[in-house]
Amino acid sequence: MTTLRESLQIPFQDSQWALKLFLGGLFLCLPVFNFFAIGYLVNYFAKFLRQEQISKLPGWSENIGSNFGRGIIVFFLFLIYLIAPAAILALGVFLVVKHLSGILGIILIIFSIILLLLIFVFFPLSVVNYLVENQISSAFHIRKIYDDLQPIFKDYLKIYFAMWAINILVSGSPFFLFYISLGCSREMGKIFAGVIDTSVKPDVS
Repeated sequence: MTTLRESLQIPFQDSQWALKLFLGGLFLCLPVFNFFAIGYLVNYFAKFLRQEQISKLPGWSENIGSNFGRGIIVFFLFLIYLIAPAAILALGVFLVVKHLSGILGIILIIFSIILLLLIFVFFPLSVVNYLVENQISSAFHIRKIYDDLQPIFKDYLKIYFAMWAINILVSGSPFFLFYISLGCSREMGKIFAGVIDTSVKPDVS
């Protein structure tokens, strides 16, 4: 956890950290502007995948087009991933409400929840695949995502659950979520950099 604490301190090394973190949290709350915030986080994370040395947070005026574009792409990638659990959940609820098959409906509802939790865990690595190969289709190479996750699974889960646990403890506000996502980007980047193809560097432009 020492390295995680160090990573969480990185945003504060920037002389304008308060303004940048405030804008990030604010943008996460606002429709359309939230694409800028998502893209900002994705591009910041990509810098650590490239194993760059980061001494300060990027300015919000940097890579505006890339931030917005990548924010939209990652947002809709997540929505596509949600189609399957949403459809299974809807079918399960329909079966229960219409009294067609209560047991099957409950099983489907439970399965949809488990599938949703798995998607939350696996989705960051699908974003890594997209960044490394710069192709949207790469985000759906499920077998590769599974294979890449195997050697780093324990380390990844530690950081992943630590990030959400900290956010829940500090009220789950979008401002803290944005900050914690920035802070964990370094640790996530170090973990994923060990399994991605080092001959391909994720583009952050």
